[in-house]
Amino acid sequence: HAVVVGGVVTAPSRAFSRTGLTSFYIQDRTGGVNVFAGFPLPAVDTGELVFLRGVVTEYQGLTEVVLVDEAAFHRLGRAPVPAPRVLGRDEGLGEALEGLLVRVDSGVVAQKPYLSGSGFTLPLWNGRALVTVYAYSATGLDSVMMELEKGQVVSVTGVVGQYQTTYQLLPRNPGDVVIHTVAEALQIRLTLSPNVVLFSRGECLNLSVSGPAGAEFTVEVYDLSGRLRAVPLRRRAGPYAFCWDGRGRDGRRLRGGLHLAKLIARYPDGRVEEQIQPFVVGVK
Repeated sequence: HAVVVGGVVTAPSRAFSRTGLTSFYIQDRTGGVNVFAGFPLPAVDTGELVFLRGVVTEYQGLTEVVLVDEAAFHRLGRAPVPAPRVLGRDEGLGEALEGLLVRVDSGVVAQKPYLSGSGFTLPLWNGRALVTVYAYSATGLDSVMMELEKGQVVSVTGVVGQYQTTYQLLPRNPGDVVIHTVAEALQIRLTLSPNVVLFSRGECLNLSVSGPAGAEFTVEVYDLSGRLRAVPLRRRAGPYAFCWDGRGRDGRRLRGGLHLAKLIARYPDGRVEEQIQPFVVGVK
């Protein structure tokens, strides 16, 4: 089918090929997709806003929009890159995530990465779900992959691709793979994105919590006067991630302004740890 699409580039062309001029990913509010050009095309960078005409095809299971010609490709400037969708605990990759920017928080290396094709394959446990990470050599991640060992804790950001029947998380550069020390893996962590969220427009706030095994997590949201406005997460065991719609205890979405999200970790021995992160509820 012939289509006209537009979106923000989430993964640059140089990430997937040493020539770096043929394949990249774009994303908008409706989803993400791979774009392929079968002819020389000047490098496309993350954060570019593009508009193009092409034909929808499938290659080795991956849905692609193949550019008709260079005249059908237009650069419209730059735009904010969408925040990655954080995988929930025990959540794997699938068709619904193909083409999207995604992050695995505090995954455990299932086995030492191994050479495969033009890069390295890294099997990663996200709770009980096995996520396949594939790092092309063009990303500059070869040395990182060779250093990883089974049992290490890492967080990986990338776009979701597909090769035959396997869905893959494709990091774009060395900064997309964060290796956690043992001490970091034992620390509680609350991550929010985006920092400014428009609940009134239907946006949601990505909340990700992690910490030592055995801890129970609760997230409470307060306004600046110290009043409890919402409890998005209550006594959930283990690392967890979800997208919160901003509704408070009264069922209504939070009003605009600065708010504080408090992560509370309770341990079996009675210890309690807390961490606070600010975020802004925007208005039109």
